[in-house]
Amino acid sequence: MEWLTNPEIWVAFFTLTALEIVLGIDNIIMISILVSRMPKHMQARTRIFGLALAMVTRILLLLSITWVMRLTADLFHVAGHGISGRDLILFFGGLFLLWKSSQEMYHALEGEDETHEVATSSTPSSRSPSSTSCSPWTRSSPPWAWCPMCRSWSPRSSSPCW
Repeated sequence: MEWLTNPEIWVAFFTLTALEIVLGIDNIIMISILVSRMPKHMQARTRIFGLALAMVTRILLLLSITWVMRLTADLFHVAGHGISGRDLILFFGGLFLLWKSSQEMYHALEGEDETHEVATSSTPSSRSPSSTSCSPWTRSSPPWAWCPMCRSWSPRSSSPCW
């Protein structure tokens, strides 16, 4: 019961609580943005599913952190320092975050190629409607579809892919 009077435990608890609140708000904002791109009749169901999935994922990740923090047994030694499973997970996780954030900053600063044209077409008049489509679906498909080039759900009438 000494841990209840330890101020370090309480600071860690309140820090974790603040992080969970901030990340929860981030989840709500992101899900709201993505749900707004869905057809109106699917938005309520998609919002509930997204929030439930975010909550379950958050709980599973918190439980997995307790497991990761227990991986303290040395797996091998490098230059006289023991390397544990926790050290490896934190190291490779940090490398992944550095790579991913660098990639996102590059795409934000440099932009992506927004053209959906086929490289073999020389003039707009020589292209057939099927050659500019980025989807194998036909016009008889549902009015909303996932466009891999735009990376969003969009109505066929407004997407440059259709």
